[in-house]
Amino acid sequence: MNNLISSFKLQEKHIEIFRKYGKEHTVKSGEFLFYEGDDANTAYLLIDGELDVLIKDSKNSLRLINKLKPTTLFGEMGLFTTGKRTASVRATKDTKLIQIDYKTFLTISAKIPSISLNMLQELSSRLKDCNERLIKSIDYKTKAKTLIYIYKTFKESAKIEFEQDLEDILTKIQIDKSEFLKTLFLLEKMKVIYSLDLVDKNKIKFNINKNLIDKYFYKILLGDI
Repeated sequence: MNNLISSFKLQEKHIEIFRKYGKEHTVKSGEFLFYEGDDANTAYLLIDGELDVLIKDSKNSLRLINKLKPTTLFGEMGLFTTGKRTASVRATKDTKLIQIDYKTFLTISAKIPSISLNMLQELSSRLKDCNERLIKSIDYKTKAKTLIYIYKTFKESAKIEFEQDLEDILTKIQIDKSEFLKTLFLLEKMKVIYSLDLVDKNKIKFNINKNLIDKYFYKILLGDI
């Protein structure tokens, strides 16, 4: 199963509880339940029908990564986070679902305690997978160029506050915007930088951890990150 849309099967005895407290929802064949990038704040239980899970490839075409069958609960990560949908979901036939929000989830969890435990285990596993994919997806040159630029700026200014025009940075170090941002997210996770903020989508702003910047600068040069 692809982790972009987490899901797991429910027992028949639990489905009636979802019917009682959730909201019925139907999607006709060929229609989308939601799109990649939509706000993620609800989960769904597939009652009848079939759904395709799709993501956009590098050519902006939709690529099938999974199929969802009846009794599958999916999209539940949206109940715990305020993020966006990481994939699109489209019905391949007329489909019936039960929609639940966070308040409904709490009610159902009181009736079926194992549901919340399964969801939390899935969330933990998914976050671990995402972190590993993030680290592996960034090549050495991108990480090196980004950290060297931050290190040089810090040493020249002796200030932990970093705020610069995003396009100026990309022009200077000659790397792709998305790869640069992914590297910043990784550095924030490693606590090399903190309070990362994309100001008005034009400026990058963060603080540099002066206690770690030297350590990770040399780790980058040695290829240890």
